Amino acid sequence: MKASAAVEELRLLHALTVALDKCESLSTALAIVLKEVCQATGWKLGEAWIPTPDGAVLNQGPIWHGSSQRLRSFASASRSYAFRPGEGLPGRVWASGKPAWVTDVRKDANFPRRHAARRVGIKAGLAIPVLASDETIAIIAFFLFEQRQKDRRLIHLVSAVAAQLGGIIRRRVAEEALKRSRYELEAESRERKRVARELHDGVTQLLSTTLFRLRGLKEADDGDAPEKTARVEALLEQAIREVRRISTNLDPGILEELGLCAALRTLGRDLQDRIAQNVIVSCPELPPGVPRELSWAIYRILQEGVQNIEKHAAATRVRLTLGWQEPWLRATLRDNGKGFAPAKTSLGREWQPTRGLRNMKERAAQVGGSLSIRSSPGAGALIALRIPWHRNPAAAQRRLP
Repeated sequence: MKASAAVEELRLLHALTVALDKCESLSTALAIVLKEVCQATGWKLGEAWIPTPDGAVLNQGPIWHGSSQRLRSFASASRSYAFRPGEGLPGRVWASGKPAWVTDVRKDANFPRRHAARRVGIKAGLAIPVLASDETIAIIAFFLFEQRQKDRRLIHLVSAVAAQLGGIIRRRVAEEALKRSRYELEAESRERKRVARELHDGVTQLLSTTLFRLRGLKEADDGDAPEKTARVEALLEQAIREVRRISTNLDPGILEELGLCAALRTLGRDLQDRIAQNVIVSCPELPPGVPRELSWAIYRILQEGVQNIEKHAAATRVRLTLGWQEPWLRATLRDNGKGFAPAKTSLGREWQPTRGLRNMKERAAQVGGSLSIRSSPGAGALIALRIPWHRNPAAAQRRLP
């Protein structure tokens, strides 16, 4: 590549990076790309095609062209088209994921707009995919009034522009996902606090009052009342304990008061009290600064795993571990219970491992982490959680590409 061409490419990419970084939508970003590429390369018309949400067809998005009645006519005619994968120049690129060059679209049998192209004199065509996380989010296409042989330098330039756009869109999607994740976690936390408060202030108080009156009735009656009410009294006491346990699970105040490790140790002690088996929690003190949303996600994932062990595993040994080695927070939950076949779905009232795994995986994904599970019938289960966290945010930013 000649030095002047390389300089031209760098200038275009720099200008686009600055402009695209301020865009609030894909449509606005595409409009900027079409205009800048056309003006920098001399191509007369640029158009964008965007997949529908169901991935069935490409619909036309933004379009840019010079002040020409012929171009306006072609642009107007194009708006009535939609392309399936493999159909037309945009559909071809959509299906292959690779750039496509046509020397003269008027002679291309797979160019449904060739009659419109003949009327206005459009000949050469170029289309490039815009990818974000290996997904095609748009196709950008450009046209000229004259025939032109394949220009690898131009393909390289426009592909670099498309990659820049895809990278910016990918970053925006990640940023929005993180914002949604934080909002959802905060909303979930608020709702859990509300339900926990209502359980404590409403249901628990009502059950306690009922139990108090029942005991008064038993003491006042010297006949068979104590014996008749003993069973009801025991059930009420059990209901109060259960409501208190649910309330604590919904809003584990210890998580915010004493930290994640203390909350997990309490989770382990409670499990041991309920199943009367050996439960070991290993959690070296974490460094300060673990974000609240990460602590909540880890706690909820392990809490769900612990509940499944209690209900279904019939385990005699359980081990929960949590540690940090930059850049990962890692947690494991292992039991020696009856296990299951992860590829299969249990029937009846048995636990469905795929459902529980999906719930835990979704929580992990919300904070950028991953979760895996290994199990087989009779061999217990192992849940492994990994979530990225840099203790020094500035250092983490320097490592980003």
